[in-house]
Amino acid sequence: SLTIFLIFRRYIPTVLSFMASFLYFGTGYFNSIFSVTLRQEIAFTFFGFMLLVLFSKEINPKVKNLLFVIFGFSMIVSHYSTAYIALAIFLLTYICIFFYKRYEKLKVKKGKLKPDQKGQFYLTGALILLLLLFGFLWLTQLTDTSNGIISTIKTTFENIRSTFSYDLKQSSVKSALFGQSKVDTYTTKELKDYMNETKSSFIPSNPYPEQQTQIYSPKIIAGGEIIYPENKNLIYPLFYLYQFIKYLIILSFIWGSLFIYLNREKIVNKEFSFMVILSVILMFLIILLPFVSKVYNFERLFQQCLIFLSFSSIIFFQKIMKNFKKTFIFFTIFVYLGYSFFNLGILLNYSGGDPTLNLYNQGFTYNGHYSHTEEINSINWINQNNHQKIINMDFYSGLKFYAFGNPMINQDKKIVPIFISREAYIYSNYVNKIKKINYWDAREKFNGGVVSFNFPTEFLNENKNKIYNNGGSEIFK
Repeated sequence: SLTIFLIFRRYIPTVLSFMASFLYFGTGYFNSIFSVTLRQEIAFTFFGFMLLVLFSKEINPKVKNLLFVIFGFSMIVSHYSTAYIALAIFLLTYICIFFYKRYEKLKVKKGKLKPDQKGQFYLTGALILLLLLFGFLWLTQLTDTSNGIISTIKTTFENIRSTFSYDLKQSSVKSALFGQSKVDTYTTKELKDYMNETKSSFIPSNPYPEQQTQIYSPKIIAGGEIIYPENKNLIYPLFYLYQFIKYLIILSFIWGSLFIYLNREKIVNKEFSFMVILSVILMFLIILLPFVSKVYNFERLFQQCLIFLSFSSIIFFQKIMKNFKKTFIFFTIFVYLGYSFFNLGILLNYSGGDPTLNLYNQGFTYNGHYSHTEEINSINWINQNNHQKIINMDFYSGLKFYAFGNPMINQDKKIVPIFISREAYIYSNYVNKIKKINYWDAREKFNGGVVSFNFPTEFLNENKNKIYNNGGSEIFK
């Protein structure tokens, strides 16, 4: 955010630069998941440093190029998907510059442009080549992380006819396109029907007989805890106000970017204007193309592109309200503060919404992502005593095993009696044991993605042996 402020201050007043940077750290992703993915956070920092030195006029050109390469290499080794997006933006920007320089030469020959009026560009072919070569060596030869992007591109082209298919897009993309429902769109009956559909294609080895599994009946429950009573007279107007603000900001990205491009000589460095336009194009490609958003987090791309889009947003509001300077400042502050307060959960929490991770140590996100000491200890015990047996666990336990345990362990991320084998271990995390909440990743069926329902405690106590219990986590066999 500080990097954004320092870059933007070169082109627009200090107050507007601060407001644009405020938009960047007002997103829900920045204030929740972004703080957890440290590698990505570090990569974004280096990406910001690259832009800061690239557009600095005070740094010696040789020092600038050296710092740009050092920060670029650091970004590439920090986080692969951030590197892919950054390399794409820089490469495409250089291609745009290449053709734009040819266009300028033609204008000079025709006498429509003086030689000293040609644009100043900082990206060079040597810089781009160095980044691409290092990226190739690191991402394909040393770490072998390129298989994911290759298979993603292949699958995307195979499903290109389903470009407008709702089912081949991530839930966050769907909400960006079609809005978001405040109320869960699934019911207990739908959950049971989906379990029965899944059962026909997934039969565990040595399952429990039907008379034993019938003791458990799944029931949808809240994945978090509501702190304040729901006030429908307040929560729905606030929610629709948030929808209005969100779409107003999306509109500001698009029209602001077009205005910057059409007036780039007057507003900003041409290079930066190309990056703004390319960020909008990348966003639309992720939104429109099938399957891409399923494997690449849309919020992650949005946060990276917001470095450029926040500039186009402030330019949009400045343009449409150029005759109302005082109103422009207050209106923009209202829009950005409202957007931030909604994403932080400040407004919806106090009107009966689910508590947000950055404000409370409870709620849906906290339950899913916070790792208790007892859980880490039980995962270590499993690592030492499992002997390659299958382990049933809920969706969020799978993420914790990936972080603290053996990611190659034989997992089945469903704790539902009809899917449990007699020989299987059952891993019960803190939320499963203490709050009796069970999580299942059912994105194929439900728009909400992860479904929360009751944990089968009674079935496990009657049909499994409890072989580990540390007060906050249990293991059954």
